[in-house]
Amino acid sequence: MSTNCAGNLFWAGFPGKTIPAALAARLESGDLGGIILFSRNFGSEDELAALTTELHGRWRGEGSLLLGVDQEGGRVARIKTIRWPSAGQLAAFDDEVFTGQIARRMSQELAHFGFNTDFAPVLDVFTNPRNTVIGDRAYGTEPERVIRHARAFIRALATGGMLTCGKHFPGHGDTLADSHETLPTCSLRADEFENVHERPFRELAGLVDFIMTAHVLAPAVDPDRPATLSPVWIQRARSLPFSGLLVSDDLEMGAMKAYLGELATGIFRAGLDMGMVCASPDFLEECIGRVNAEGGQDAGFAAGIAARVGRVNQLRLRVAQTVRTPAPQPRPMWIDSVNKLIEKLTVSPEQD
Repeated sequence: MSTNCAGNLFWAGFPGKTIPAALAARLESGDLGGIILFSRNFGSEDELAALTTELHGRWRGEGSLLLGVDQEGGRVARIKTIRWPSAGQLAAFDDEVFTGQIARRMSQELAHFGFNTDFAPVLDVFTNPRNTVIGDRAYGTEPERVIRHARAFIRALATGGMLTCGKHFPGHGDTLADSHETLPTCSLRADEFENVHERPFRELAGLVDFIMTAHVLAPAVDPDRPATLSPVWIQRARSLPFSGLLVSDDLEMGAMKAYLGELATGIFRAGLDMGMVCASPDFLEECIGRVNAEGGQDAGFAAGIAARVGRVNQLRLRVAQTVRTPAPQPRPMWIDSVNKLIEKLTVSPEQD
């Protein structure tokens, strides 16, 4: 395998509605891990459909292009035609069958637009009421409820042919600062992480395809490095046990500013399988270049990169063989049926 294959280990986003030339070239050479889309990349549903069709059409690598989106429901939903309920709303309703029904319909919408990966669900336990970055993105304030509803969500998405991602390991639910802006420090004891915040990951690790790390510093376990760059934390993730792909949160977030010089290679030396660069094609190219250069100087590092690329390719081949069930047509009628389902949230399960 070529030593210049590191592009396969990065998820990429981009600004605007047009695929940047450098990104298009990587798609056509099969040297990209995957594409993640955001609301900024399309206006109408027709624009989204045209964009995803073009992305898949440009792919010349192994298997299927990994095409993902953050579609959690609530305030984190990039496709906004349907007002999907948040995890907090589903947990408050507390009907796991209903949670699964919502996730099944969500998988149909994602398949309709050509996605095969949903960066959901959030497995954080929301234990700090002042935490605004998680809040109602979590399924609850205690691990048991998070586990029950996240399990239903994951299974329904998987039934619909979607890859799933548990986030944000080892837990972002007790932080105060927003990692999009700065690096949060979490003062929990190691046993609090193990018994509360890591529990959903431990219970559900066998069901998800990816686990995403949090840009959070937890001194009780690793006083020096945030989880995304911490061999200690990443080994704990592997020991859940988890045999899927470990992926970083967006490397361009404010929490990572102090580590920019080492990020590209540091995430892999710490043990991650993939990195995510959600906005800047230039930063993406810089990261890929640094990893390839490191591989050219360090045979052991290069071997690790090649092994990771092999695992990503195995996943792509699996995706290529997976049947996804898109939302049935005509779409307006399907949307109306989903909205009627969501209306059940106004009635408690006891009343229904």
